[in-house]
Amino acid sequence: MAFRARAMTKDKIEGSFHEQYRRLYDYGHELLKTNPGSTVQIKVDNINGEVIFQRFYACLKACKDNFVSCRPIVGLDGCFLKTKYGGELLTTVGRDGNEQMLPIAYAVVEVENKESWTWFLELLIEDLGGKDVCAGITFISDQQKGLLAAFQDLLPGVEQRFCVRHLYSNFRKTFPGKNLKCLMWRAAIATHPQQWEAEMRNIKVINVEAFKYLLSIPPRFTPRSQCDTLVNNMSEAFNSVLVDSRSKPIISMLEDIRVYIMKRWGANKTKMTQYHASICPKVWNKFQKESSLGRYWLPRWSREKLFEVIHISEFGHQFVVNVDTMDCTCRKWEITGIPCTHAITLMKFLNINAKDYISH
Repeated sequence: MAFRARAMTKDKIEGSFHEQYRRLYDYGHELLKTNPGSTVQIKVDNINGEVIFQRFYACLKACKDNFVSCRPIVGLDGCFLKTKYGGELLTTVGRDGNEQMLPIAYAVVEVENKESWTWFLELLIEDLGGKDVCAGITFISDQQKGLLAAFQDLLPGVEQRFCVRHLYSNFRKTFPGKNLKCLMWRAAIATHPQQWEAEMRNIKVINVEAFKYLLSIPPRFTPRSQCDTLVNNMSEAFNSVLVDSRSKPIISMLEDIRVYIMKRWGANKTKMTQYHASICPKVWNKFQKESSLGRYWLPRWSREKLFEVIHISEFGHQFVVNVDTMDCTCRKWEITGIPCTHAITLMKFLNINAKDYISH
């Protein structure tokens, strides 16, 4: 009796699960009416004359416009809906100029497989500007079911990253141990091939099979995304915000997502009107950290703005920096868009303002 009373009360407060599926088309039209330029797609099945909901996709106009001025990196993730009808929530999250999450699009599908990911990615690619634009984007994800196959069909050769935290959770099942964990993460954060090879040799000394396992996962040192993130925490954080919403009826859940995004944009806008610097705060903190490490490095001039930078106490630690081409052989500057400590060291030597070399 108590359970039935609770269920009736929840239906009145949050809406009926069954009835809300009937109102999805109305909800979709209302989204388009109040957010012109947004994308809303609803897919249904017709079985013996009965219309059955299958998928829902939404990408708000504000999310499209925000992504244009953000880093070309996109996180993809999926999570279960905690309702009696089941289903999966697929989310896409970008990274804005202040290293914070930028929700882009979300979809409700019946199950996570190649077909559903292909449907979701086709709509997402169209919203982000087409295949030519998306070919220059880096996609980071866990090892989702069907996602790799969907990428091979829609965007063959596109740059992909795997979340290192999830890679390690699979790695430790076969190769446990704290030493291997530390060495794997040190290999993952390597910014240039020589550093990665050195860490892999250390792994080989401890466990040859672990070395072979990790060797099958090719490293990526491309600077396309202007971001050095190794984990898909942005997507995980967005999904954690929706933990309670995922147990609500479908329209109530979709409204929670929309309201969260709307409030987030409003809060960010208020913060930025009160912030008067030209560099975002989290990027500035990274720049300050790199700048503070400059005391350990000594620049040696070669020609024009080409320098060799050596460590003052560790023999063999030396890098070549070219200010004109904005390049350092440690490749950290190229990957993150923020001058590395070696570049900042010689800029101080040349009396150049290093802030001017932070990527737009």
